[in-house]
Amino acid sequence: MTGLALADQVGRLCPGFVPAGPPQHTGTSLLQRGTLDGRPVIAKRPTDPRPWWHERCRHEAGVYRTLRDTPAPVPTADLVAADDQVPLLVVTALPGAPLHPDRYPLPGTVAATAVARMLTVLAQLHAWAPAPASLPDDSDYPTQFASLIHLSSRLRRCVVISGFCE
Repeated sequence: MTGLALADQVGRLCPGFVPAGPPQHTGTSLLQRGTLDGRPVIAKRPTDPRPWWHERCRHEAGVYRTLRDTPAPVPTADLVAADDQVPLLVVTALPGAPLHPDRYPLPGTVAATAVARMLTVLAQLHAWAPAPASLPDDSDYPTQFASLIHLSSRLRRCVVISGFCE
């Protein structure tokens, strides 16, 4: 999928969408920043043909629907629109800069103060209690976690290096 095709799809779902800059390719998705009615938004569409990634996008849309109905105790993006058939997701952009340009930053590349803030937000989310049936049923956790074993060891090293361990 090209950036133009994504911008066209978003325009059909959200008339008035104006793309801002080139799309960003991740390993599995295409992201397009833009504006809608003067608000900064981000559109996301899976590019990986495997059904699991399309289900992840649909699940993410379900989580945003839950956040709309049961707001979290921390700032989150708002769902603008979703097309579960494509799938395509459009959410508001949160203010500020990304924590790091890499999805999985190397240990020591994120400031200790930022790690501390992230842990505070995670604790607030952990204490949040939406209605049990409000969050959409997730996909196969064992498969997800098995693919993230390398991430947990990297995170453990980052926490140790940052001094956030007991």
